[in-house]
Amino acid sequence: MRVTRKYLLDMFKKEWRQYYRTFELNEKLYLHYKGFEKLENMHLFPDLKCLYFEGNGMSVISGLETNTEMMSLMLQENLIRKMEGFHTMSQLRTLNLSDNCIFKIEGLENCSLLISLYIKKNRLGSKPLNESDDNLCFNALAGLLEAPSIETLDMSNNWIADPTVV
Repeated sequence: MRVTRKYLLDMFKKEWRQYYRTFELNEKLYLHYKGFEKLENMHLFPDLKCLYFEGNGMSVISGLETNTEMMSLMLQENLIRKMEGFHTMSQLRTLNLSDNCIFKIEGLENCSLLISLYIKKNRLGSKPLNESDDNLCFNALAGLLEAPSIETLDMSNNWIADPTVV
């Protein structure tokens, strides 16, 4: 499955009460649980504010560079290993990356309005096969310092053993 222009047009036709047929007018997209491996054609939605892309097979966050108005991004239950691709999302307020394979929090330096981060059930604090760092817990969470506006943080069920790190 791919997020092609034809797929999107067919979806708009089928869900005619929920979507405009003109790409640019849609501010919210529901592409969850479809089996997509990557985001494509998101440049067609310059004013996209909310994207539901959970339950797919995405391993790399990319394809959202032109979506500068994004406020809510739901990427839980994918195969994401690294937090990246948020550098153009200065309006982002809610980010859900729960149930992925993320080893450390990073890439949030331009998300100055981020209020809620959900990153439970990941691999924060565990050691990737190619890393030999002894301060894993501290380094896994250091990226939180890049986003001081966070008010809600859920990082339960990770590999953080030392409560003093938090």
